Amino acid sequence: MSPTKTIISKALNLKPAEKSLLIEALLRSLDIPDPKIEKIWAVEAEKRLKAYKAGKIKTVSFEDMFARREYDEAKEFYETEQPGLGSKFEEQIRHSLLRIQQYPQAWPPV
Repeated sequence: MSPTKTIISKALNLKPAEKSLLIEALLRSLDIPDPKIEKIWAVEAEKRLKAYKAGKIKTVSFEDMFARREYDEAKEFYETEQPGLGSKFEEQIRHSLLRIQQYPQAWPPV
């Protein structure tokens, strides 16, 4: 039996509280930040902040970001259901948005 399988076998025989402690310790060991990556992100964050303050980039609200993600997931879902259906979904959304822009008074406010 490999060392990993031996450890797993022993861990499965632990009491629930001991299993919980083991899980917490293992998860904590995975969540150690890499100093090199942290430094790269700090530099990137500074660049983005400077660009924002200079008016070169705009922020995106959480709501807009979430809506985009939801839209992308829906498109992907339709595409997996039937090839080409994701594109049709996207086309219909664009068409609907265009109609709303052209005739904003045609529907009651939500």
